[in-house]
Amino acid sequence: MKQTLQSANLGRLSFVQSEFFYGHEGKPYQKTMDNYVLLEMSVHHVDMIRFLLDSDIAQVTGKTWNTPGSGYAGDPHVHAVYQTESGVNVFYLGSLLAKGAATPWEGAWRFQFEGGAVHLDDLGDGYGVYIADGRTKSRIGFQAQELEGIHGVLAEFAASIREQREPKISGADNMRTLAALLATAESSKQGKAIRLIPEG
Repeated sequence: MKQTLQSANLGRLSFVQSEFFYGHEGKPYQKTMDNYVLLEMSVHHVDMIRFLLDSDIAQVTGKTWNTPGSGYAGDPHVHAVYQTESGVNVFYLGSLLAKGAATPWEGAWRFQFEGGAVHLDDLGDGYGVYIADGRTKSRIGFQAQELEGIHGVLAEFAASIREQREPKISGADNMRTLAALLATAESSKQGKAIRLIPEG
């Protein structure tokens, strides 16, 4: 996905839309926790925003809410606008209490450029990465990495120890994702935008 975004040649990126819907029967600890959808699911999508755009979240305007009788103490629904440090707005809508058609865990994404869009979705040929320019659409073939999932994460961590460097996935970096999530919850409570990175 990131390689496609970097090579799409569709002009300036205008905005990003991301959606995640799933009817999740939560575990007992999930039903009692605060910020349920943010800390259990949106954390991965905000990580994806930061990774795919190579930019931190500068400001967030968010709203989280619950459904009467849901059985959850914390909110299972979230809608947020994440303004990245690069100036691109990401419009995010997620729910762990959405009955009906579910999205994959990665969600459905649209990266809207001046000359077309890059999608992570099912546009007719299965879930995957697509480029669409208004006249044509094409699915991008997946190139598997040598090590995927947890094996890739552990291999990178071991390599960072051997090479005495910061790992690509680090706790220090993930604190920026956590800050954006907590700011989303705070924005919902206060009813206003929360700034994470000072302007200027």
